[in-house]
Amino acid sequence: MNIEFAGLAETSPLAVRGTIIKREDIHHISIDVIGCLLVHGHVFTGKLKVQGDCSIKKQLHAREVHNLGSLRLHRIKAGQILSSGYLAIKEQADAEEIWVDGAVRGNRLFASRTIELCLGSTCRAEQIKAGQSIIVKPSSRMLNTLMQPFRRLTCHTLKSPHINLYHTHAKLVEGEDIVIGPGCKIENIRYSRSLTIHPKSCVKHAVQVNSHE
Repeated sequence: MNIEFAGLAETSPLAVRGTIIKREDIHHISIDVIGCLLVHGHVFTGKLKVQGDCSIKKQLHAREVHNLGSLRLHRIKAGQILSSGYLAIKEQADAEEIWVDGAVRGNRLFASRTIELCLGSTCRAEQIKAGQSIIVKPSSRMLNTLMQPFRRLTCHTLKSPHINLYHTHAKLVEGEDIVIGPGCKIENIRYSRSLTIHPKSCVKHAVQVNSHE
């Protein structure tokens, strides 16, 4: 995904240390939020880093997003999304890569390359699609390791050529090569090449389809 930001290099960086409310669209080469930022318009930036609380009512356009705090969005178009805090997307995320080790609540998560979800908290999404791969795995953080049996991804549809799941509840999983790891409950699987199911997971129905279907 090629994100163009005409004239963005000439804009100033924005550092939020207290509370800032913007009712108009904003353009900054970088935005660093340690305090609280509320934007009612669109946001255009090269890099957004959130360590506090950030809420954007319209669309965020960014080359890179790094969330360590709380980030609430309506829509987002980005090159790379990295989140180890709380991420909520009301409508849709479009990115090249999405990596999460925390909580995510979203309607549609789409990536042209990869989506990796480390279950640092309970995650929910309606649709998750990736052009190359979707990976759901345990969090590597110590506290989350102790709570891992209680963490799961709940999703209606996951679709990608290569899918590897862990503690996932889904209605439909569709891809070429699919690995269903432990703790999963899947209603339907459509795969074209290979399917592996962990003995501690439940799959109601699986069908192999032609790759052109």
